[in-house]
Amino acid sequence: MAGPFTQHRACIVAASGNVLHPYGLHPRIQYRTIDGRPGCLIIASKDAVRQSRRPRGPAFKTSALLVEYRHPVGIGGSRYAWLEVYTDPAHLAAIAASLQLHR
Repeated sequence: MAGPFTQHRACIVAASGNVLHPYGLHPRIQYRTIDGRPGCLIIASKDAVRQSRRPRGPAFKTSALLVEYRHPVGIGGSRYAWLEVYTDPAHLAAIAASLQLHR
């Protein structure tokens, strides 16, 4: 996600900005500090569709973690200010707790 978004705006856009509603119509957003940086957890609502991320793999409701990079990162000619991690809800909190950004 590129752009000069605040923590609140970045999390709202990620949670509700997709017309496919991958987190359902009413995802929960938990704002928190992750490795000293602003971020949030996006937890899918009950109406979110379960998806399999690999062939014959388990299907689960997608959740996400967003954390602001210390410095924007350039990839393929684009600049990104936020790291986005998509995972199943069972691992979301553990990933957020263990995430470390390079200093």
